[in-house]
Amino acid sequence: MPYIRLIPKVTAVAGETLQLKCPVAGYPIEEIHWERGGRELPDDLRQKVLPDGTLVISPVEKKADSGVYTCWARNKQGHSARRSGEVSVIVKWVACVVFKIWLTEISRTATAITQSTVSKIESKLRETGDVKDLPKSGHPKITQDKKIDIVLTMEENPQSISTLVASENEVSQTRVLRILRKENYHPYKFQLVQELNEDDPDR
Repeated sequence: MPYIRLIPKVTAVAGETLQLKCPVAGYPIEEIHWERGGRELPDDLRQKVLPDGTLVISPVEKKADSGVYTCWARNKQGHSARRSGEVSVIVKWVACVVFKIWLTEISRTATAITQSTVSKIESKLRETGDVKDLPKSGHPKITQDKKIDIVLTMEENPQSISTLVASENEVSQTRVLRILRKENYHPYKFQLVQELNEDDPDR
C-alpha cells in the first residue's frame, strides 16, 4: 500500500524554478498526480510533472503559486495515498530591501558590524527568508509521521545503516535506535561462519 511521507513547507523565490518531489513509498507506484485548490496540475504552461512525479514550476509567480499543494499516488492494486504541503513565495527584491533596512537599523545601535556578520545574516536570509534566530529548545520533538518514516525505511531496506537513516531524517542515531527498539526492531551484524557439508561429523 502506498504511503507519502511528510512534505515540509517550501519557500520559493519569484522568477526562479521550483521543484516539488512527492516522497512516496510502497512500490510499485503506478501513477503520481499533483493538485492545488481542487484542480489537477499542470494547469498552465509554466508547470509540468516529470516521469518520477516531481512537479516543476518555472518561472514561479508569487500570487499564482503560493498555497497548499497535494500529492496523490496510486499503485497497481488500486490503493492510493494523499499528502499536502505548503508553498510560500517571496519576491527577491523585496527581501533585499528588507535586508538593507534591517542592516541600517542595526548599525544605529551597534558599534561595529564586521563583514563576517553581514555574510552570516545574508546567508540566513537566503536560506530561511528571515534574519531572526530560531528558538533554541533542546532536541526537537519527533512527530508521529517522522517515526513512521523511520520504521518504513527499515522495513523497505532492513540492511540500512542507522547513521544514514538518522541523517536522512535529521535526527540523532540514538533516537533512531530508540524508535526501532520500541517497535521491536533490533540492530544486527552479519557474522561469517564455516559452511557445513553433508559429510561433516556430528558434534
